[in-house]
Amino acid sequence: MNRWMRSISEGLKENRRGLRLIIAIVFFLALFAFVHFREVRVEALEIEAKASSYIVAQVDFSFPDEEATIILRQEALSDISSIYQIDPKSIKEARLQVEDYFIRNKNWRGNNSATFEEIYGTIERIADELQKIKITDERTSRKACESKYICMGMVQVPIDTQNPVLPKEFWPIFLNEELNNNSVQSKEAIKLVVDRYASYSQWNIEVDYEELRKFRTHIEALVEGKNTSVKAGSLIISEGETVTDRHVRQIAEMKKQIRESRNLFSWNTLLGSAIIAFLLTVLIARYFRLYHTKIYYSSLSLSLYSTIVILTLGGAKLIEYFLIENAQFLTDYIRFPVLVPFAAILISILLNKQVALFSSFFLTIVIGLTLAVDQGRFLLINYVASLAAIFFSQSLIKRKEVFKICLLLWLICTPIILGSNLISSSFLQMSTVYDLVVTLLLVMAEAVLIALLLPVFETAFHVMTDLRLMELMDPNNELIRRLCFEAPGTYQHSIMVGILAEAACLAISANGLLCRVSALFHDIGKLFNPNYFTENQFGDFNVHRLLSPTESAMVIISHVHEGVELAKKHKLPRLIIDMIQQHHGTTMVSYFYQKEVELRDGNSDLVDKTLFTYPGPKPQTKEAAVLMICDTVEAASRSLEEINEKNVEDLVNRLVAQKIKMDQFSDCDISFKELEMVKKVVIHTLYVSRHSRIKYHSKNTRAED
Repeated sequence: MNRWMRSISEGLKENRRGLRLIIAIVFFLALFAFVHFREVRVEALEIEAKASSYIVAQVDFSFPDEEATIILRQEALSDISSIYQIDPKSIKEARLQVEDYFIRNKNWRGNNSATFEEIYGTIERIADELQKIKITDERTSRKACESKYICMGMVQVPIDTQNPVLPKEFWPIFLNEELNNNSVQSKEAIKLVVDRYASYSQWNIEVDYEELRKFRTHIEALVEGKNTSVKAGSLIISEGETVTDRHVRQIAEMKKQIRESRNLFSWNTLLGSAIIAFLLTVLIARYFRLYHTKIYYSSLSLSLYSTIVILTLGGAKLIEYFLIENAQFLTDYIRFPVLVPFAAILISILLNKQVALFSSFFLTIVIGLTLAVDQGRFLLINYVASLAAIFFSQSLIKRKEVFKICLLLWLICTPIILGSNLISSSFLQMSTVYDLVVTLLLVMAEAVLIALLLPVFETAFHVMTDLRLMELMDPNNELIRRLCFEAPGTYQHSIMVGILAEAACLAISANGLLCRVSALFHDIGKLFNPNYFTENQFGDFNVHRLLSPTESAMVIISHVHEGVELAKKHKLPRLIIDMIQQHHGTTMVSYFYQKEVELRDGNSDLVDKTLFTYPGPKPQTKEAAVLMICDTVEAASRSLEEINEKNVEDLVNRLVAQKIKMDQFSDCDISFKELEMVKKVVIHTLYVSRHSRIKYHSKNTRAED
């Protein structure tokens, strides 16, 4: 992941117009997609609930009318009467009597050509046929044939529903069908057998409920669904009316019709969305160009801003998707989606408060007017919460305080939620509890995301936040602890330089905290050879007496390179590493250079100046320039025999003039006016910190001294 982030940061070089154009195009495409592919906002209804407002049809549409379809099905079923079957017990008893008759009575033979085997087979077959026979009236039978449900095997005879028995009219019809469906050779046997069955007097019939159910289901399935047309402007549901399935279906079809009528891929719709997105992109670019030039000309800062905005828009679209897909389930619970504070906090911490304020207004309007949410609630709660987020983030010191800020945001949102529910007369309902709980969960989820994304953004986009700087100032930091114990003189020097640098930076509106933290680490390279530096030497012994001036200069100069390597090893931020590299610029180690010249009998032409010159680069920022001045002044002030305002002023003026003469400030944007302000603050701060105290006689010494 670190390799991926390094590749991003190396690829995004600063101050490139082409990169700014690419960032603008990506930002435009994201805005275009968000504005163009928006969902249709239609009031979500829940069955059995009371409608909170009037809903009127926005377009002409038709919807599947279940009520009308049910009526049509009932009309289709009204022609169907009962379907009967012969009682199986009656068939069994009748068969036994018929068989007994043909066995005992020989008179049936007479002039008939039918054999006993034919008679016996016919008895069995007729019994089977009687079991399959369905008996109903003419109207039901005709409907069964017309609907292609069943035609064969259904006998239509009038049935007394009060006393359902097999009517005598059944047998002639049954005999006729049997004769028509069988060969000539068996017709005599059929007549004899059917006559004997007809002579049985105990025939009972019963309703065949299973067949009747299947038939009715078949008829219902043949009835096509009824679509009812609704004209635009027609009232769908009144306020306070109980929501039914019919209302829900009307809303769903209206929404579908509106979505189809938008025609997202027509040229005019695409052009309209593109114009809106382009206008917003131009206005934002103009805002940065006029009021935040440093961000405008920094591709890293612009990339960071675009990433945060795109993430916010993407999160809003994701929540909208879940709301739309689960409208009846989630809409009643997520009525106050607090989304914009996520971007407000990140931009406030990573860029600045002014940009966060502008972005909060921009995102609240764009998301509120585009997202399928209640616009009034969204605009109010998100803008108020964003303002509170920007205000609270000013005092942010530790990352875990993000959760505290989000909890405070929830407390700010609570009166808005309660007030909205009072207005809508739902204050004493469970919806108020749902609103409070869901809003708390949302802001806490945003807190988790912010805590996770902050270090990623800081590393990927080389952003030095106050949170990161405060963490680096922790006395338990390994490098600071080593400096304190292994090079105590350098540690005290670094603390004093930090105090001077922070005061000077604040005077010229530079980043004082960055300069103070950089001062703590600017000399960490001295940890390799702390005794070679004056502030860490005790007693009269000076190790440089054993070295040549060139060797001494190489040791002194090497603390910059070694400091950079140590900073990289401990993964200090890039800005701190840059300050370590630049705090000596391309100045010379004058003391050892002069000693080398003296050894050459004063002939400076025999001395290679590059051996006594720091590799640089020169300070690239105001903060680096201030650090150079404060480092030089603090170290030199230790050689003053008498500390008074005049001596300190002369020292500061002389050293700054030397840096200017050596062209050390040509690569940064610090002005002469700002240099004068820096000198004034450094003189005052250094004099106050180094002034001598009143000496008391021992007998008058106060206890607190």
